[in-house]
Amino acid sequence: MNLLDYKIIIYRNNKFYKEENFTSFDGVRYFYKWSDVESGSYYFEISYQDEIIKSVTYNHTSPFATVFEARVELTGRPKAITGFQAGIDILVEQHENVLFFVDVVKDKCLKIFNKEEEVDLEFFNKVIDFGRNYVDAHHHKEEEDILFRVMVDTLGESIAHIINDAMLFEHNVGRMYLMNLKYAIQEYEMFNEDVYKLAIVSNAFGYVSMMEEHINKENEVLYPYADKNLDAKDQDFVNDEIDKYEINADKVGIQSQYLAILNELKNM
Repeated sequence: MNLLDYKIIIYRNNKFYKEENFTSFDGVRYFYKWSDVESGSYYFEISYQDEIIKSVTYNHTSPFATVFEARVELTGRPKAITGFQAGIDILVEQHENVLFFVDVVKDKCLKIFNKEEEVDLEFFNKVIDFGRNYVDAHHHKEEEDILFRVMVDTLGESIAHIINDAMLFEHNVGRMYLMNLKYAIQEYEMFNEDVYKLAIVSNAFGYVSMMEEHINKENEVLYPYADKNLDAKDQDFVNDEIDKYEINADKVGIQSQYLAILNELKNM
């Protein structure tokens, strides 16, 4: 493949910003490094011979993300670029894991709906495990205890209203979907009736669809708002607390355990 066959298309604040050629190749990946980044909310698309392939990963290489480094991967989905320091970048990365989970669960539900597959209770029990222990107990707790708490305490009544009445409400809706999914599995195991099969699929699909919309709100609105409006002291606090949280989670293997489960779901 020719280096010039790949281009990176950069959008800023939901508008086309610029298009550039990739500048280096390591034998596996194509790279583009971008310095002196203006503030804003960014995402990238990749084109290969003028056809969008929609797969970008990114790495922030300096505080406040004044430098981005993007690399082409042939699988995946576009990543939101929000301009955060390293600590909050972790939340954005976790969103990508959850969005991959969303795709896997939607695909399974559609195959069952189209009668291409039967209900796989092991799969849906793993969905509950991943949803409860990675999405909620790990990721949502990190947001609620650290980022959201600081935003509510420092950014005024309007943002507190958005977080308390929208973001936290949606976290609770997700918990309700998972509880209903668990009940549906139990009923299906006891009675093996189509109504409970429908309840399994509808609750699983509803859960991941809601999570996808929720993450888009955070990536496109809430996180960029925090980036723009939290002062340096509060951003440093958030980043330090997130880093500590991740270190403690890593000690008990949360990240590796649930990324392994995500891979199992993909292959089921």
